[in-house]
Amino acid sequence: MTDTDLIQLQDSPSADASTAETPATVSVEMNGSVIDSEHTQALERTFRDAWVLDGDAVVIDMDSARDIHRAALRQARPALFQPHDDTLRRLARKGLLDRLSEDERAEARAAEAACQVLRDITADPRIEAAASPDELAALTIDILADLIQGA
Repeated sequence: MTDTDLIQLQDSPSADASTAETPATVSVEMNGSVIDSEHTQALERTFRDAWVLDGDAVVIDMDSARDIHRAALRQARPALFQPHDDTLRRLARKGLLDRLSEDERAEARAAEAACQVLRDITADPRIEAAASPDELAALTIDILADLIQGA
């Protein structure tokens, strides 16, 4: 009986536990090494591209995980920029036609400040300070952009 047969037998609804053999463990290839998938079960899948082999253990390289997290934050930003960009466009058009009121200038400054927070989000020191993948994953764009409440 092959490993594939054992896995199919285990998954089969008609498989009898008394006749089924223990299935072979699933192997994962990492950097040319084949390891038991049991070593990867507890790892955060979000940072799978940051997995590295450390002896027999698979660990998450935090520098790579930070890069992955920053890329995810960059992908999430455009939707948060949109309302501020709309405000700035509207006020810029109005400013070309006539003068902006003090309230409108304040609104434009607030929108630009919110956009700057979003631009700087990937340089937030909390990302570099995260000591574990869980700490890093907890730094969502909403947490990091806490200065722009209600955005």
